[in-house]
Amino acid sequence: MQLLRCGLLNVKVVELAMVRFRPNLLNLSLETSLFALLLASAAPALAQDNSVSLTQVGSNSYAEIDQIGDSNTVSAFQHASNNDLAVHQNGSSNSAVSTQILAGDSAADIEQTGDDNSAAVLQAGSQNSAEIDQYGDSNDAAVYQLGASNSAHTSQYGDNNSALTFQHGDSNSADTTQWGDDNTASTQQVGSNNTADTFQWGANNNSAIVQEGDGNTAFAVQALGSNNSASIEQLGNDNEATAAQYGSNHTAAISQNGGGHHAVAVQSGTANDSSIAQTGSMNVANNYQSGNGNSAHSSQAGIYNYAEIEQDGSSNSANTYQAGAANAASVHQEGAGNYASSFQAGVAQAVAIEQEGIANAAITFQAGAGNAMGVHQAGLANVAVGVQQGSANTMALDQGGAFNSLTATQSGSGHQLGVGQYGIGGSLEIHQSN
Repeated sequence: MQLLRCGLLNVKVVELAMVRFRPNLLNLSLETSLFALLLASAAPALAQDNSVSLTQVGSNSYAEIDQIGDSNTVSAFQHASNNDLAVHQNGSSNSAVSTQILAGDSAADIEQTGDDNSAAVLQAGSQNSAEIDQYGDSNDAAVYQLGASNSAHTSQYGDNNSALTFQHGDSNSADTTQWGDDNTASTQQVGSNNTADTFQWGANNNSAIVQEGDGNTAFAVQALGSNNSASIEQLGNDNEATAAQYGSNHTAAISQNGGGHHAVAVQSGTANDSSIAQTGSMNVANNYQSGNGNSAHSSQAGIYNYAEIEQDGSSNSANTYQAGAANAASVHQEGAGNYASSFQAGVAQAVAIEQEGIANAAITFQAGAGNAMGVHQAGLANVAVGVQQGSANTMALDQGGAFNSLTATQSGSGHQLGVGQYGIGGSLEIHQSN
């Protein structure tokens, strides 16, 4: 049984073949149309071979299609603005396609419940909305929007789902929610002031967000699972990106190209990997990890960059690399067997590394003028190496515990050095030159 609503017409239709309805081009009388529909409904129902084809030309049209059964297909085409389409499918192997051309203030809503469903929405115009909700296994969803101020929403609940969203224009928004296993989400936006959000719950999920333009924001969350991966790539200026993962064996990668970027990667669990790469000026990168066996990487090239890595747990590693002027890097680690490395090349840079635990190692290298370095280690068998090259540099190294080793090298003029070791079996080596 299928329900087709269009305009003021509300008729239940049981179809043997394809039905086309064009409300704005209808030349037949209302009585003739009702007679044809009733004649079609009088035939025996073959729900497994149902197919709906809808064409609407003109503005202010509305269509609703309900399908219950297997192997149903819906194809809808709407031309002009202020058109709405609603499709509800309950069964397996269903497919729904919605195309809205020269659309403005139009909406497409597709809901599928069952197995092997696929849905696709294409909208060309501005201020359109697309929503796809899928409940079941092996579902596919795709949304393509061309224009400005469009919104796309995709929700999938089940196994082996995949979602694709593409938006071209300014001030568009896209959000994807997946709950289940083996889900894949991909969002690409071309334009300025766009927003993209991805939420995934489960294991073996993949999330990819690509934004090209200025003033874009991206947000990816993966939780309640393992072996998930999230990647965010932003090409433009004044972009912001956030990736949050909760579980184990997750990977997060954020890449930004331009100026004024802000990136945050948060991971909680074990054996997670986080990487941030920024190219440009006025960038800020933050990596936060809690758990054991996590690794964080930050690389920045430009001016006024700031990198902060904080790890809480055991056997974690952190790396920050900055090239430019007025950069600042701060690494804080709590736990046993942690490793931190920082490299900076430029002018007026500052680095601060603090380690709390056992068997920690810290290595920092700075090249330029006006650099400042501070390293604090508390625990057993710590190793710290600090190297500065340039003028007016300041270095302070402090170690507390036993079996510590310290190496500090300064070359240039106007350097200041402060070193402290507390414990048994520590080793100290300092080099200064003017």
